[in-house]
Amino acid sequence: MYNSFLTNCDGMLFPHGFKYSLSTRRDEHDFNEFLQSLTDYLHRHVVRVFRETQITLEEYSFLKTLILFSGVLPLTDAGNEVVLRARRKYAALLSEYITTTRPDLTSDKQMERVTLLFGIIPHMM
Repeated sequence: MYNSFLTNCDGMLFPHGFKYSLSTRRDEHDFNEFLQSLTDYLHRHVVRVFRETQITLEEYSFLKTLILFSGVLPLTDAGNEVVLRARRKYAALLSEYITTTRPDLTSDKQMERVTLLFGIIPHMM
């Protein structure tokens, strides 16, 4: 969805160049209905925040890394601890990145930005 945000696409851009547009009418198939619903959901919950915050590539990369460490796979206690430490590390790095690179924002606005970005993680999973 980051590429949709960058190109101001009203749909979903896929890595191989395929574009699914919300504005194009299609025959009613289950797959199209699914893609329509998914694309609409992602635009309402994710792309909206990307636009509101004008998310940077670095912030997006941190979010993707946090999602990587947000899985609910059955792990050993030691494995869970490793994943939790990694998640905390990258969450702290994202917060630090925003604080460091956005001195133009007040501390309240920086915290609001962090909160908005963390808030979209469940919608991206």
